[in-house]
Amino acid sequence: MVFDKDPSAGSPVGDALCHERHGKIDAAMDRYLERIEQLEVCTVKLTQVIERYDAQLAAHESRICGLEQKPAQNTARLLWYAVCALMGAVAAVVAEYLTV
Repeated sequence: MVFDKDPSAGSPVGDALCHERHGKIDAAMDRYLERIEQLEVCTVKLTQVIERYDAQLAAHESRICGLEQKPAQNTARLLWYAVCALMGAVAAVVAEYLTV
C-alpha cells in the first residue's frame, strides 16, 4: 500500500508528474474563476434588467387600471346627466304648473 511508505522517501508517482498535474489543476481553476466572474457580471446585469422590467410592469399596471376605470366613470357621468335632465324636467313641470 502506498501509505505504508516513508513520506520523506518521495512521491511514489514522481515529482514531475505531480507538478504537471498541479499545473493542469491550476489552469483549470483559473478558467473556473474567470467563468465565475463572468457569471457574477451576468447576474448583476440580469438583476438590473429584472428591476427595470418590474418598474415597467408597475407602470403598465397603473395605466391599465386607469383604462379599466374609464367606463365606470363614463357610466357615473351618464347617470348624473340623466338625473340632472330628470330634475330639469320636474322643475319645468312644476314651473308650468305654478304659472297656470
